[in-house]
Amino acid sequence: NAVGTAFGGTIMSWIDICGAICAQRHGGRVAVTAFVDDIAFVAPIRVGDVVVLEARLNAAFRTSMEVEVVVQRED
Repeated sequence: NAVGTAFGGTIMSWIDICGAICAQRHGGRVAVTAFVDDIAFVAPIRVGDVVVLEARLNAAFRTSMEVEVVVQRED
């Protein structure tokens, strides 16, 4: 954007894709995001930073899963 940082919506899209990959690997079929519990932008991601996304399955139920995605940036 104009100040050299990533748009929050772009980061949210990456989080959604990463979480879907985690859920689909666990469930063995297509998964969709039904709810986002919480999201907090702590520090900006600047042009040239490397972004690392890590997803993990926290809970699995009969028809749903809880997936946590952590986003980190490397200078």
